[in-house]
Amino acid sequence: MKTKSTVLVAALIVIVLGLFAFNAHQPLLQLGSPGISVSTSTITASTTEYTVDAAYPQFGISAIDSQIKTTVQSGVSDLETQADQDKPAENGYPIYSFTCLYNSPYVGSDYVSVLIACGAYTGGAHEMPTIIGATFDRATGKSVTLDQALALTGKTLDQVAQEAKQQLAQNPDTMPTAIWASGSDATSDNYSTFLINQNHVVFIFQPYQVAPYSSGAPEVTIPRVK
Repeated sequence: MKTKSTVLVAALIVIVLGLFAFNAHQPLLQLGSPGISVSTSTITASTTEYTVDAAYPQFGISAIDSQIKTTVQSGVSDLETQADQDKPAENGYPIYSFTCLYNSPYVGSDYVSVLIACGAYTGGAHEMPTIIGATFDRATGKSVTLDQALALTGKTLDQVAQEAKQQLAQNPDTMPTAIWASGSDATSDNYSTFLINQNHVVFIFQPYQVAPYSSGAPEVTIPRVK
């Protein structure tokens, strides 16, 4: 069953001009030890050529926080570099922008996982959103690999892809057509964006990957067996 964190979903919809209908989970925050909390850091900027308004989470775990910060800063730097090169306002075009929000923070005794949604506008009809599944082994601070995520489900990539296709086929917004079918095929790239929470591994597909842009970022949920 799909659930929504209504406040964040509304904000995400604003990011992509009303078309990014991301089906986010209710925030599932489990604090496993004293001293762990989730705070919000921001990067903001405003020039004649671009604006930046990027919010991202910090968990008070330095090895994890630094990786999240670096990921967001990289997106900001890419946008700023492109705006400096293209000079959209100087050339009579709308200025560029970069925005990030986050949702579904999970801090368990095993993993730290959070969804970060960023949108970059560099011209055209709408922003281009990117979904980041920032998921880490809490003990080591290292990013969780796809193989590790699959192991939690007790399924192979082929089996997860088969189940994903079945779930997508049940949703009228993501019913498979020939043009989108390959987006859920059993390849590591197709399943590289995922979240982990206490009971599930959630695989998220990027906009345009398995459905039109108007369908947002579809997801499939696979139960954890360990």
